[in-house]
Amino acid sequence: MHSVWPVEGGDALRSNAVSRQVAPPLQLRWKFNAQAGFGRVSPLVLGDAVLVANRKGEVHAIDLESGKRFGRDTFGESIEGTPVYADGVLVVPIAWGGRAVRASDLLTGARLWRTGDIPVSSGLTVWGDFVLAGDVEGYVRAWRLQDGEEVWSVQPDERSGIHSTPVLIGDILVVANDLGKVTALNPADGSFFWSADAGAPVQVSLAATEDMVFAATTRGSIRAFDVRTGFLRWAYDLTDKEEGEYPAERGGLSTPGGGFAPPQRYLTAPAVGERDVVFGASDGIVRSLDIETGSLNWEADALDAVSAPPVITAGTVYAGTMGARLIGFDRNDGSRIWDTELDGRIKSAFALTESRLIVLAEPRHVYVYEPDPGGDETEDE
Repeated sequence: MHSVWPVEGGDALRSNAVSRQVAPPLQLRWKFNAQAGFGRVSPLVLGDAVLVANRKGEVHAIDLESGKRFGRDTFGESIEGTPVYADGVLVVPIAWGGRAVRASDLLTGARLWRTGDIPVSSGLTVWGDFVLAGDVEGYVRAWRLQDGEEVWSVQPDERSGIHSTPVLIGDILVVANDLGKVTALNPADGSFFWSADAGAPVQVSLAATEDMVFAATTRGSIRAFDVRTGFLRWAYDLTDKEEGEYPAERGGLSTPGGGFAPPQRYLTAPAVGERDVVFGASDGIVRSLDIETGSLNWEADALDAVSAPPVITAGTVYAGTMGARLIGFDRNDGSRIWDTELDGRIKSAFALTESRLIVLAEPRHVYVYEPDPGGDETEDE
């Protein structure tokens, strides 16, 4: 089966970027009711099938063209991280319950194996014949894809869990934990290459290029580390804004003087292009950085908090907000060139096909948008 978007972020580097353009304005092709809400999961696109996991423990298979469901599998417990597909096997992380990872034959639905007893709330990674994951107690584990046998496990830091989806750069697996420790491992046996400090907890997915790995923290910072050595290549930190600049609906805290103090800034997982790193934040701003230096290219106001990672196309950056807006920004200067309103908050990762953008939004809907050749430059539904 041809894989279009087989893992979270679209590829092993979790770049959330494509080289082609998905040009706005976009039009809604179809909308699907997934029967339950979503975690931070990304849809998967395999051939003409869209796979969507929900917090009810279901994985829906939806026809990409029509938006009609043609299959459903039930795993019984909440799915918070994105499943992964390889060699005909769908492997699903389970956030609660007695088995943390479960595998099924994608075509027949037959259960192949289940393993682990520590919840996995992040997405999965495939390296060769291994499925790799971090769990909430801080272990990184490798299971055999075909039978689920555990091959190795390591705990980089016994004091902290892993809620960030790891990233795979060739033969280097990089994980980050809730203390901000970033660790590079050999996926063959779990041996250590290097470790580094991101300076604050990392709870969103890592992203990478062939020579840099990017970690976004809960304290408003992005760190770029050298893949081979762990050396800090650059750091970008959001500066504190003046008191009173944040309204309550944007997350500000009231002060005795009647103003609002700046909130803690949570960043999304980054999207990484060939020249830029783009991310959203709980302050409602989408930012683009130069990939080589970490200097600011532009910042754009999305008006509401952004918790889902943006996606980069050739000329447009798409971002979703907790205010239910889907927005297209010009990749070069951050100007808003298109937006529309959905039924609920957007907090899950996107997926892209050749010409379509797939969006998950509360309370339980999957939207598929495609370029509208006859539309206006802006839309406000």
